[in-house]
Amino acid sequence: MRIQYPNYGKQLGWMAAVLCMGAVLPLSGCVAIAAAGSVAVVNAGILTDYNAYYPRPLGTVQAAVLHVFPKMHITYVGNVKKNPDKWIIDGKTTAGTAVSVILKSTSQEVTKVTMGVGLFGNKALSRQFFSLLNQTLGVQATVKAPPI
Repeated sequence: MRIQYPNYGKQLGWMAAVLCMGAVLPLSGCVAIAAAGSVAVVNAGILTDYNAYYPRPLGTVQAAVLHVFPKMHITYVGNVKKNPDKWIIDGKTTAGTAVSVILKSTSQEVTKVTMGVGLFGNKALSRQFFSLLNQTLGVQATVKAPPI
């Protein structure tokens, strides 16, 4: 008769992996998604961002975003110029949730706007933001880049 012992090594390995991810992920701004026994790490912005294209130059759209933030009670935190064609504008809601707006010039007259709210997004806040941005710029956003 052979005695079978439970495989505690595998269970402890998974527990250690989960605990390590739980400690590291909040620092990295990522979300872990577990599926079919494997773990994938996805950048927080990929799943929660909303995109729109505006037939306006980057500087014009940047000024409009800064005009919309106070109307939505979003506090401006700062911005980062990634390169001449890409800016990231950061803010916080009154509840302290991070808001990130990425502006990317796809041509001299077209700017792509991407908005993310927190880790999981906020559809209502994003819709309100794009509605106010449409009004401020005096033009309706499109899902695809307009031909210019």
